[in-house]
Amino acid sequence: MVEEREKDKNDIFEVFEALTTLTKDDLSESVKAVKAAKILGKSLEEVLAWNVDLYLKYRGFRAQTMEYSKEEKGVLHELLRIAFDVLLSGLPDDTASNQIEQAFRNGGQGLCAKHPRLPSE
Repeated sequence: MVEEREKDKNDIFEVFEALTTLTKDDLSESVKAVKAAKILGKSLEEVLAWNVDLYLKYRGFRAQTMEYSKEEKGVLHELLRIAFDVLLSGLPDDTASNQIEQAFRNGGQGLCAKHPRLPSE
């Protein structure tokens, strides 16, 4: 029974990658950029610009989200927050999985329809 539940867990990075062009490595680099920006007293935009590939991916991500509704953007924002929590504070997989499910219950159905790689409820 426990093994079945393990398979049912949502991986925040798989979900985020299914929705966007950003990978787990990109999000890890973003965490480093946030920390560097804080230390250097620079804006995140300036620090991201130093990593051209990552900067271009984030520009593509922003362009992609321009076509999303307010609710869908809210879900993406929540998923991004969960991903950063996992990377920064080691949020447990069970907690992250539950938060992902909750984010989709609160407005992610449109995203599931737009992205067939995501399981819809």
